Amino acid sequence: MRGTTVILVGVALAAGCGSSGNDDGRARTGQFVDSQVEGVSYASGNLSGETDALGRFQYASGAAVELSIGDIVLGSAQGAPLVTPLDLAAGATDESHPTVTNLARFLLTLDADGDPANGIRISAAVRAAAAGQSVDFEQAIAEFDSDPDVDAVLTALGRGPLVDVAVAQAHLASTLLGLIAGQYSGTYAGDDSGSWICFVDRAGALLGCGTSADPRRGSSSSRAPCRATGRPSSGTWTPAPRSAARWRTAS
Repeated sequence: MRGTTVILVGVALAAGCGSSGNDDGRARTGQFVDSQVEGVSYASGNLSGETDALGRFQYASGAAVELSIGDIVLGSAQGAPLVTPLDLAAGATDESHPTVTNLARFLLTLDADGDPANGIRISAAVRAAAAGQSVDFEQAIAEFDSDPDVDAVLTALGRGPLVDVAVAQAHLASTLLGLIAGQYSGTYAGDDSGSWICFVDRAGALLGCGTSADPRRGSSSSRAPCRATGRPSSGTWTPAPRSAARWRTAS
């Protein structure tokens, strides 16, 4: 019997965090995540405040949202249901981007109890101490590590030293993988056609199965590691467009 093996070589599991497409200026709810980040100030249109215990903020549909701690601007991104440090750094695709790493280290360093497993909380005292302060996150990781201005800010905030690079990157990577963990399904076409389903666990392992529409070809499965890339979105998870996946069929 002739069989067809369908192998998922790569799928962009993380979708872009664009606006909902309904840019009517209405207030909508987003969430800032590297763990849930509480106590970060936000401003979007005429909306402003601090993120709550779940990292939630309000943004005007179609408008950007700026995130800050006191006068320290973390960055800005298009208002969306989910915002991560990746969205605050132009061109970032994963946690290794220098600006993303610098932001992640800074947030973890300011966490009130030093335990991001229960969320990152920026205290009111830190926000108050950050008035009149500024930090350049858009520099190389080594330069950020040795920047005397960063050290001075951390001293003024009563925090420091900076959380280790590897720790911050691993934590953010785990957070991003947690955001995309779940079940995905869709269809494929080409030399063969049919349906596919895959599962991503919180460790990034991917297990998938493709079923041919041709009953003579049956189904096959594949297991592979997965790496969180791109910018995850929230809401109903859908598979990436077919153009973002590469399928190989083997008779």
